[in-house]
Amino acid sequence: MKKLFIPLIVSFCTILFALPANAQTNWVLKKIDNRISVKFPAEPSPIAEGVTGYKFLYTDSSLITASLADLEQMGLDSATLAGLIETEEFFEQFKVGLTGQTPDAEITKSVIVKWNNYVAYEIEGVDKSKNQKIFFKCIFIGAKMYVFSCIFNSTTDILQKETYFKSIELTK
Repeated sequence: MKKLFIPLIVSFCTILFALPANAQTNWVLKKIDNRISVKFPAEPSPIAEGVTGYKFLYTDSSLITASLADLEQMGLDSATLAGLIETEEFFEQFKVGLTGQTPDAEITKSVIVKWNNYVAYEIEGVDKSKNQKIFFKCIFIGAKMYVFSCIFNSTTDILQKETYFKSIELTK
C-alpha cells in the first residue's frame, strides 16, 4: 500500500503545483508604457478614453485594472515625490484619498514595500456592502504612479490576485 501511496501523492503534488504555473501561460501581456507591463486573464479593454490603462471584467463582475498616472502633470516632480512617498504622512493622505473614492470600503492592511528597488504601496480592504475584497498595488517610478487593482466578489478565486500582481514586469 505504501508503494502505491507515495507515487500517488507525488503525482498529485506535481499536478497541484503545475496548475498555478500553467494558469498564467494563456494570459495576455499588455504594456502600460515603456517601463511596465502586466498580464490579464484574457484580452482587456481600455479603461476609458484619455486614461492610460486597461481593465478586465470577469463574468461575476469582479474587476482587475492597470493604470498609469503622471504625477508631474499634477505638480509633483520626481524629486519632490521621492522625498514624500516613503513618509507615513503621505501614505496616510494617499489612503484617505483612496477610501474617499470608495466610501463603503474599509482598509484592512496597508504597507509600504520595495518592488524592484522602487517604492510601492500594497493596500487591502473590504467593501462589506458589496461583499467584495479589494487589493491595490501602487508602484512609483520617477513621477509616475502605476496602479494595479483587483476588486473581487466572493465567487472569484482570490489566488487570481497573486497571479495578476506577480505578472507585473519592469521593462529594462
